[in-house]
Amino acid sequence: MIYQLPNGRIVEMSVEQYLDLDDQDVSELVGLLPAFTSEVSNPFFKKFTAKPVNEDDKHEVEPNLQDVDRTEKLNDKDFLRDDN
Repeated sequence: MIYQLPNGRIVEMSVEQYLDLDDQDVSELVGLLPAFTSEVSNPFFKKFTAKPVNEDDKHEVEPNLQDVDRTEKLNDKDFLRDDN
């Protein structure tokens, strides 16, 4: 997560680190060297980008039970007579 310090600079930290912060820790972070912080005026800094969809990750869509042939249903190992 990105946390903006009171002086306008930002630091990147985990949620657990943020939850452990107290006032003393924040004042110490304000004193960090510029090498450890960033000054960002762009509100879309490190904006989210979607990962490309992998063709192997697509899930098979199950057909509607009414569209499946009766003989195919009877040969199915998971078929129950009540499914008819």
